[in-house]
Amino acid sequence: MPDFKDPEPGVGMGEGIDLNSPAFKKAAEACKNLMPTPPQRTNADETWSTAD
Repeated sequence: MPDFKDPEPGVGMGEGIDLNSPAFKKAAEACKNLMPTPPQRTNADETWSTAD
């Protein structure tokens, strides 16, 4: 994709990118092997503190 800007830390992809467009989905599929593995959720991630 020409002129496709890189994401910025804390900002993300910016405005104007349709994550549901066929072009984006095709690019995401082609590059999925380059993406990091998402972190695994643990039970600790799902608990709430009861301390006030």
